[in-house]
Amino acid sequence: HIVITYKAKNRESITVAAGTFDCIPVEAISEIDTVTTKPAGQDKLHITSNYTYWYAAGQGWVKASGSGTVGGQDYFETIELTSN
Repeated sequence: HIVITYKAKNRESITVAAGTFDCIPVEAISEIDTVTTKPAGQDKLHITSNYTYWYAAGQGWVKASGSGTVGGQDYFETIELTSN
């Protein structure tokens, strides 16, 4: 079971190591439920995440930042473009 919703937000300027870009941020909220079957039985895994991805015209994806939970363990990350 996978549910992902996307929402485009207002343009903004962001600066990363590769430079400053005029971007459209897109929020992505996801919820994933999986079940795997093993000889010892089934394992269920629940994953949630909330990310924002920044896209620049002519460049593509320049930054992502978000957090989530995988099997009850929280995580946080930011990914940025470092060079063109």
